[in-house]
Amino acid sequence: MGRGRSDPEERKARVRARIEKSGNLPTLPEVVVKIVDMVDDEQTTARQLGAEIAKDQVVSAKVLKLVNSGFYGFSQTISTIPHAVAMLGFDTVKCLVLSSGVLEMMDNALPGLWDHSQACARACTFIAEEADLEAPEEVSVIGLLHDLGKVQTRGRTAEGKVHFHKHEIVSAVMADSICRRFRFSKEQRHTV
Repeated sequence: MGRGRSDPEERKARVRARIEKSGNLPTLPEVVVKIVDMVDDEQTTARQLGAEIAKDQVVSAKVLKLVNSGFYGFSQTISTIPHAVAMLGFDTVKCLVLSSGVLEMMDNALPGLWDHSQACARACTFIAEEADLEAPEEVSVIGLLHDLGKVQTRGRTAEGKVHFHKHEIVSAVMADSICRRFRFSKEQRHTV
């Protein structure tokens, strides 16, 4: 079978192998790994999770920025991490911490990616809530990770125009790899 005629699973496997071989998958900071593990542990309390988040100024700032954004519309400013965790919920905090860890590294290579992805995540969450979907946090992750492959596929034409050749496929494979690394269920990975 020629290269253009292989089935989708074979193509996906080839793309995954190329991406993993390239070594360009981001390595997440230890604090992100620890927070995701804590969220997945049913014994973790909001106070414990808040205490771990508070150890990292960047993650703390992102959580407080999100909880106090107009997107959530709380009437009073939330100024403590445990309160923010309680208001946002563990799943939202996990998605925020995981995605910000990944996208911040990507944004260094492609400025504007983080802002664009955050806007897409907000739109996805709004749509999921309006459609009364079961897990709007998972749909939010789709918005955050949908363009992840742009950094790896960025190129220029002979005329100097920027293009992102097949970034959709690379983005999907990278998002799947990240979701596997953090033990998302098969259903969650499929959604993302």
